Amino acid sequence: MEGLNGVEISVSILSKATFDIAFFYRVLMELPESAGLTPLGPPVIYSFPTTQVPGENGFTGTNVMIQSHVAFHHWPANGFIHLTISSCKPVDEAALYRWICRKFKGNRKTVKMASLKWRN
Repeated sequence: MEGLNGVEISVSILSKATFDIAFFYRVLMELPESAGLTPLGPPVIYSFPTTQVPGENGFTGTNVMIQSHVAFHHWPANGFIHLTISSCKPVDEAALYRWICRKFKGNRKTVKMASLKWRN
């Protein structure tokens, strides 16, 4: 069996603008391809408040990929967005960072990205 060489990437964005569900649907559709990853199907996005989470306002979503997943959480009231990308194959992190910055261009104050590499 070939060894795995993966990465966990965490991206925090503090935004000047709010984004709608359609924007994040496009992000979840386009991000895997931009990182050389393969989605298994369409993204799933949930909005809240709900009866389970009455005090929160925002939305969260994920897209499962052959290599793992990408997910986000967005709280429009405070402009915070958190993305996670998990992959069991290497990705070009610099290119991914540039893609994220372009996607949120003009709407962001800060983008911080950290990664944790692993292999077996």
